[in-house]
Amino acid sequence: MLTLNLGSSSFKYAIYERADTGDCLVQDKVAWSGESIDYLVSHLLSVLDGIKGFSLSVIGHRLVHGGQYFYAPVFLDAAVLQTLEPLIPLAPLHMEPELAALRPLQAPLPPVPP
Repeated sequence: MLTLNLGSSSFKYAIYERADTGDCLVQDKVAWSGESIDYLVSHLLSVLDGIKGFSLSVIGHRLVHGGQYFYAPVFLDAAVLQTLEPLIPLAPLHMEPELAALRPLQAPLPPVPP
């Protein structure tokens, strides 16, 4: 399990062996000041690749704004992303990079249950 918190000045993440045990394999905080999100995603993917035997199955991310649509945890899919896109102007320093980071990280994951 990967947990993310991408803010306007830092990128915090933790990688857990299993969601139910709380065994943290890696935890880090990277200073970030709005430069290319590609660097952060690349850094994170390289950390994930470096953990022997680890298979990413789920990502948790706290988004700064769900508007009137999301006020509890939801599975992130194309429809949710499409609903979140218009909310970027409500918190542009947070929402734009958060969504930009989540898109490429979804690719290696198995499909979520309906």
